Amino acid sequence: MGFLDKRDNEGKLLGFSIYPLQYYISEICFENFKKSNVYKILSEDLNKPLIDIYFKKIFYELSLRLACQILLSENCSTKSKKIESSFPFLRYIESDIRFKNLFLKKIKNYISFKENIKNLIWKKSNYIYYLFFGFLSKSKKKDKKVKVAVNFLEGCSYEKRNDFFWINNKIFEEGEGATYIEHYNNFKKFGSAREQIKKLNEKGIAIINYKKIKYLKPIKIFSDILSKLKKIKVNNEEDKWIKNHSLILISRIQFWYNFFKDENVKIHFNSEELEGSNIIRQIALKLNNGCSIGKVKSLPTNMYGDFIGFYPNDIFFVWGKDSGDRIKKTFNPIKKILISGDPYPALTPKKDLIFKKKIEYLKTKGIKFFIMLLDSSFSNNEKVDWQLMYSKKMESFLMKFINYADINIEVGLIVKSKRKNNLKTLPNVFSRIQELVKQNKCLFINENNEISSHYSKHADITISAGAFVSGSLIQCAINNRKNRAVMFDDTNISKYEKKIYGQSFNKLIFNNLDDLIKQIDNLKKSKNSNDLGLWREIEDYDPFGDGNGGQRIGDFVRELLNKLNSGGETEDSIIKCVNSYKNKFGEDKEIYV
Repeated sequence: MGFLDKRDNEGKLLGFSIYPLQYYISEICFENFKKSNVYKILSEDLNKPLIDIYFKKIFYELSLRLACQILLSENCSTKSKKIESSFPFLRYIESDIRFKNLFLKKIKNYISFKENIKNLIWKKSNYIYYLFFGFLSKSKKKDKKVKVAVNFLEGCSYEKRNDFFWINNKIFEEGEGATYIEHYNNFKKFGSAREQIKKLNEKGIAIINYKKIKYLKPIKIFSDILSKLKKIKVNNEEDKWIKNHSLILISRIQFWYNFFKDENVKIHFNSEELEGSNIIRQIALKLNNGCSIGKVKSLPTNMYGDFIGFYPNDIFFVWGKDSGDRIKKTFNPIKKILISGDPYPALTPKKDLIFKKKIEYLKTKGIKFFIMLLDSSFSNNEKVDWQLMYSKKMESFLMKFINYADINIEVGLIVKSKRKNNLKTLPNVFSRIQELVKQNKCLFINENNEISSHYSKHADITISAGAFVSGSLIQCAINNRKNRAVMFDDTNISKYEKKIYGQSFNKLIFNNLDDLIKQIDNLKKSKNSNDLGLWREIEDYDPFGDGNGGQRIGDFVRELLNKLNSGGETEDSIIKCVNSYKNKFGEDKEIYV
């Protein structure tokens, strides 16, 4: 049983219904969880809105496979639609009218062993600390400057998508800026350690060893909560799971509380979105009177339930009104939303010149019209865990333009893959691209974290395909406003993207490739002949259009850091910085939540 290319009765991907169903299931679980003694303790002793969103997110993520099973079962043509499930809170939802008589006997919980191991590790960590490293707690605390800390996840190459996009030419004084690396692979996959350390040090960014045993030091507030939780008697598997998970949760919050306090971190960047770790860190930050800053990483989909708990930030930066309105619809406890424009910087003149020379060389070979192609995530959808754009459909999309370029001697391609080696899973496509490269008909950008808009400015038109509106395509449109950008919609997102469909069908978004090809033919003949791919309301997506969003965010961070280092209270400093930002760029640059 798999999703493949299955659709609902409106022709939309069946998988689009996963989001609201997941949320529906998670709300049932959460309402039952609120009745527990565990919830009473956590919500009274910690930040209630953050505890709420944390567990909603956990229930939401746990229910993914179950939601997929239910959807496939409801759309199954066979007589037997009953399903087996390892969902740990199946008892909570069995009585719901939608799920009545849907489930067979519950099978063994597949996450229980993993949870028990995690719980054991965290429970024992406090004892290990006291036995072997208790002396560390006796050391005197040194006076430190307020610090900005960054979770190192996307590298430090300023020409690509990275964690330090907001620094630009700013150099931190000693002790002001730092990063920590949770997994060594997150570091080495972006290049040599020596090179990256050099880049970070040049900007005054120190590397913190966050895996210090002293961060396991027990703190009274958490010890008290743990003591209360341990006294709770459990009567069923659901309560046992909740209790064990909550014990782990408190230990993790304690760890990050110690980390932020010891390092004097008051401003935190973290682009991690899954498993609730960002919410855990936010709880710890708030207990330390700190704050977090986030930004749009992927364009929200307008689908109910999507992006839940991704951004529990105090300050959140968006490209423009459109992305801000999308974020407002998600279930995230964001306090301040500010419009910054696209945050990523342009290519360095040197790297831009290298690519420009490649373009000029292809022009000497007779290429007069360039089409840039953007893929997105795709899959055979054979498993019961998600549905993306069907691989065969992505292959058809790419082959359509590969063949088009092949038979049109003046047409060249710029192919930008979402991830390195993504297209190797489509061997026919990959081999054809390699052939076109050898024939001087194609440039293939096959690297991680490359920013599409850096290259789309050299194209006459940029075309994307995927299950949702491509954030990369939007970035191409807002950063290269005179260039054309369109989306091929095979998955039928008309219900969710009414604005684009209503105003710009067959201009910005197409569901028929032959219609798109016809308009491209007309565009080739006369580039001023039609408005294909021209975004008339582009200011809604980025009112600045100058590529300086990262600098604006960096200036905001610097001002906030200065106020905190001058003894300002966090909440008051945030308000002052937000007002200063609006005074400089306009009152409309805050989207009120």
